[in-house]
Amino acid sequence: MASTNKLYPPILNGVIPAFYKRSKKTGDNNTWKIIEIAVPFAMNKMVLENNVLSMCLRLKTVQTNEVVYFGACGRNRFDLKQGIAYFDIYQDDTATENIADKIQEGLFYKAQLAYCEDLPDAVTNAS
Repeated sequence: MASTNKLYPPILNGVIPAFYKRSKKTGDNNTWKIIEIAVPFAMNKMVLENNVLSMCLRLKTVQTNEVVYFGACGRNRFDLKQGIAYFDIYQDDTATENIADKIQEGLFYKAQLAYCEDLPDAVTNAS
């Protein structure tokens, strides 16, 4: 059962760099790529480290406000002391539309980062 306690959000410092991505080839035929998005943040002092079990990220375009990514990462994919969280997007080169194609270099995005007390079931692209 999910807790009803709300955690104060982490702090995103400025807009440069908001996040960065890198690709890794995987799969037998190199048809799958993992786009790793790294988001630097500062720990909110109102939140205890042991309360944070996962983090959620929502990216929206600045121009159209379209949500291009909404995902979560488990405890092994972020470091509260170092202030960095990693989110993985799995991209299939044979798919007609990929989320990773919507995240492009040189564009600006709004990033919303949240602590979660548990890993959400309904989040897409969860890592």
